[in-house]
Amino acid sequence: MVVVPRPGREVHGEGPAEPGPRVVVGLHVDSPDESVLALAFAEAALRDARLQVIAAYPWPVQTWSAPGQLVPPLIDQDAVANETRTLAEGFLAPHRERHPEVRADAEARPGDAAGHLVAASKDADLVVVGRHRRRLLAPARMLGSVTQAVLLHAASPIAVVPPAPPQE
Repeated sequence: MVVVPRPGREVHGEGPAEPGPRVVVGLHVDSPDESVLALAFAEAALRDARLQVIAAYPWPVQTWSAPGQLVPPLIDQDAVANETRTLAEGFLAPHRERHPEVRADAEARPGDAAGHLVAASKDADLVVVGRHRRRLLAPARMLGSVTQAVLLHAASPIAVVPPAPPQE
């Protein structure tokens, strides 16, 4: 499904680092969806566009020692960013082989995935996100919070890819 937002929707944040056609895709490195990446690469190839792959990771890591007392993170942010980028590159490799004409730039960013994708939608040709199945108490048709936020706030058209059927 592709959703085109109303004309004139404004997004705050920086524009793209370089001019030219661009497709943006969100990559969840803990549970990547091959169909989301496949569609993003195919759309980038059709549009002769650069593919901007955003893999967000939670930061800062919040731990509590007692109510109201935060403990500084014992995790090195650079290590988390490097691990996220390494995982993303691994998931992109087979798609790069199938689409050698597509330049795909993986970015590991700290914080809110939805916010990064919405900001990247500024001047993008398309944003590709996955729709994940909710397993607990919610119907399978519900959208995840990242997908919902992108649909509500992105400035560019958004392609929402349904989850693959469960393997029996």
